[in-house]
Amino acid sequence: MILEFEAQLVCYLSANRVERTVRETIKYDSWNEMVAKIQERENETNSDRQILDAKKLHSGFQALESSMRQILKEAEEKTVKEREKWTGISPT
Repeated sequence: MILEFEAQLVCYLSANRVERTVRETIKYDSWNEMVAKIQERENETNSDRQILDAKKLHSGFQALESSMRQILKEAEEKTVKEREKWTGISPT
């Protein structure tokens, strides 16, 4: 869509002033329609990007939670071992 817009713009700008005036009068180039389509695609792309970003964020939080749980488990195990070492009492 953007390439089509750019190609049509090059053709428009390469035309002489009279030809451009005629094209504008009969609305040959349909600029508004092309801009509207480009904006529509932009909105769709932004929506898709937001969905993908949310999925990445959720996945990242899951990985972080898993890592935190593992660290907490290791810290608890180390605490139990240190307590046993200092008190000589093993937990039941």
